[in-house]
Amino acid sequence: MSGESKQPLFRPLGGDPDAEPEVTEIESLCMNCHEDGITRLLLTRIPYYKNVVVMSFSCEHCGYQNNELQPGGSVAERGVRWVLRVEGAGDLNRQVVKSDYTSVRIPSLDFEIPAQSQKGEVTTVEGIVARAVAGLTQDQAARRLQHPEDARAIDEYVAKLEALCQPGAEPWTLELDDISGNCFLENPVAPRADPRATCTQYTRSRDQDHALGIYSSDEVQCTLLTTAHDDTECPRIENLSLSEGSDPNVTTPSVSSDEHLLTPLDPDAMPYERLAADE
Repeated sequence: MSGESKQPLFRPLGGDPDAEPEVTEIESLCMNCHEDGITRLLLTRIPYYKNVVVMSFSCEHCGYQNNELQPGGSVAERGVRWVLRVEGAGDLNRQVVKSDYTSVRIPSLDFEIPAQSQKGEVTTVEGIVARAVAGLTQDQAARRLQHPEDARAIDEYVAKLEALCQPGAEPWTLELDDISGNCFLENPVAPRADPRATCTQYTRSRDQDHALGIYSSDEVQCTLLTTAHDDTECPRIENLSLSEGSDPNVTTPSVSSDEHLLTPLDPDAMPYERLAADE
């Protein structure tokens, strides 16, 4: 056996170069131009949080890029809610780990990013605001020509968002809610208690569990029984009769409930009908 010590699969960034996590490259299809691009996977551990998988895709043909973060473990048993009071540049630079199920709210501006509207990522508090500004201003040039009033309203709202990150800005509150529990806000004074952030874990509702694909054993059993019942149900045809046509010279046969209808399983059925039933 080799004398080298076995490295863990998820390793933290920084520190010993020999312990740095390895980047795996996979050739994959670009959904923008349908040429081959490169997906890079990085399995790492975020201090005071958990294992994560960082994915980055780039296409040299069209220049399309995409970054995504997925948890490296199972869904947490409880949801998590973070509340941060942003008071300066130090809070703006805090690292934030968002999953697909993280919703973001800034109550003072009535601003919200719904869950599952963005892919998971590692960013900062300022990065969340900057991405929101970029999304709102993406089509402003065309909007100013076609809908000038809407464009002015968006410009005013964007100015309020940008003011949150300016020096000397008034303190404001950022709320992060994640039903999967895979959301994290950096504590700059860890392992001591965070002076401006609180983290609350809560029990998910049944609907929230279902949104994550989590079902109890009773619910799974009930679904299986319902599916089996639906598959075995077969409608019965009774009192079938075919009325005579409007043409008095043409008479159509009629079948009453007392007459016998052949089925593919009857011995008097045609051979090809019995064969189809056997198949």
